[in-house]
Amino acid sequence: MKNWVKVALNAGYWFMYLLLLFMFFLLTFALNVEGRSDLSMKSMFWGWFQGVSLFALIPGIIGFYGGYSYLFPRFIQKRKIKRFFMFMISIMLIGAVFSQLLAFIVFDEWHLSAFSLDVAFSQILFLSFVILINGVIGVVMRGFIASYDDILVKEQLMDKNKQVEMELVRAQLNPHFLFNTINNIDVMITQDPQRASECLVKLSEMMRYMLYESKDERVDAGVEINYIQQYIELQKLRTDISDFVIFELSGDWSNHLLAPMTLIPFIENAFKHAEHVRESGAVRINLLFESGRIYFNCINRISNRITDNKSGGLGNELIEKRLQLLYGDNFTLNVIVTESNYEVKLNVLS
Repeated sequence: MKNWVKVALNAGYWFMYLLLLFMFFLLTFALNVEGRSDLSMKSMFWGWFQGVSLFALIPGIIGFYGGYSYLFPRFIQKRKIKRFFMFMISIMLIGAVFSQLLAFIVFDEWHLSAFSLDVAFSQILFLSFVILINGVIGVVMRGFIASYDDILVKEQLMDKNKQVEMELVRAQLNPHFLFNTINNIDVMITQDPQRASECLVKLSEMMRYMLYESKDERVDAGVEINYIQQYIELQKLRTDISDFVIFELSGDWSNHLLAPMTLIPFIENAFKHAEHVRESGAVRINLLFESGRIYFNCINRISNRITDNKSGGLGNELIEKRLQLLYGDNFTLNVIVTESNYEVKLNVLS
């Protein structure tokens, strides 16, 4: 909590405290002034001010800041309850005796004719009660501030943890894609240098996107679509089948936002599963934008069922974990695997 808010809370409490005492003074003056012409507002106010200072304000300050600045951080916050009660009683007694001594000095009650043990005891008891009430309020206010600060710290830690976790997941995603792509280019260098050069240009554009734009939490869907199209074009250079991959795009994506690199892991896995398939439509991708939602469907033919995600590709568990970090409950993911097809259906709230 910011310092000015703490100061405002303290100032607000003392304003209300003094306002309550002043209202009590006005009520007392109204009751006593009736039928007494010798009683002036000025003289009564001065007497009230002295009484309030000695019997309400000074013990109130002792109690409030004794609880606020001393008792809470030293005992309540450290869960030393027994010591809290011991020191609370000590502050009550010491503060009450101190306030009583000031009252004796101010009102000149030191001579024995004016001194009354019963009156002194009752006044000490009253002062102890004032200190106790203000002390409890001070502890409660400090506890509220501490709780609020703890909540802020926990929220900041959760945000930091989420950012760190997202960076770790992204670090696993991007290097995996680069590993596969660089291997493909390495094979092409000796077979077709021209195609390898085209692949490097595409790869450089994609790396620029991954390094500089994919760090944002959300990007325009059009930017992500452009990245996907570049990826598909790069993959199509590996085959002579012109319609090896069919990419269908529909709907208006101009007002949609998408988390960077959300769809590419599925597309990457689709190409991996269909790596040795030599037929038209081996990979079919459909992307639909509609009513604030994005519908993604990717189907590929399976040439060699891969059961061990560690052997290559990106595991569904890791992909789903990233989606949960990005979208929470605002997505549905279904994976359907048959003997001949591998299908992914993803529905996200954009």
